[in-house]
Amino acid sequence: MALTADTDWRLSIGDWMRERLSPHRYQHVLGVAATARELAVRYGADPDKAELAGLLHDAAREWRPPQLLASAREWGLHVGYLEELAPMPSLHAPLGAEVARREFGVEDPEVLSAIAHHTLGAEDMTVLDKVLFLADGIEPGRGDADHLRDVRQASRTDLDRACRLSLDHTFTYLLRSGQVLHPRSVQARNWLICQEKARTTQAKDD
Repeated sequence: MALTADTDWRLSIGDWMRERLSPHRYQHVLGVAATARELAVRYGADPDKAELAGLLHDAAREWRPPQLLASAREWGLHVGYLEELAPMPSLHAPLGAEVARREFGVEDPEVLSAIAHHTLGAEDMTVLDKVLFLADGIEPGRGDADHLRDVRQASRTDLDRACRLSLDHTFTYLLRSGQVLHPRSVQARNWLICQEKARTTQAKDD
């Protein structure tokens, strides 16, 4: 899909998503798209790509586990024991990227990567990856809990720290509720911590 002025991709994607998502999820998608655009402007990513990724990121979010697993296998995505155990958090993001490519012809690797990693994160995330990951967690519809206020405050000045704080909260919730931690999220958090420490060391050296 070409992001050109004469291509009304916002309307066509919005109509497609509205028909397939619950009203609550559709409002979340709109909130993520708007928040991702704001963060992209702040941190130097392409705002149109951020908005496009935001509109499409939850294309597979309301699929039931059997559909997630069946589609992942059909489309050649990795399905291991963690995906079998928890297909929604593990698979809906990479499947969303596949929907973006198959339904809308999105071929931009940055957009597809951002969609694929918006739930679990990853090592070596691009700015656009981090923008969508963070937007998904802090869009206005998420409410105003204490941890969200902390993450939103960090998002104004430090993209890496905000993403790490968001993961910290997720890990705390998962550990308290006895759920698994996906290795990709652990790797993402460790990488973000290394990024923070490297910047702190560089600032001291300067």
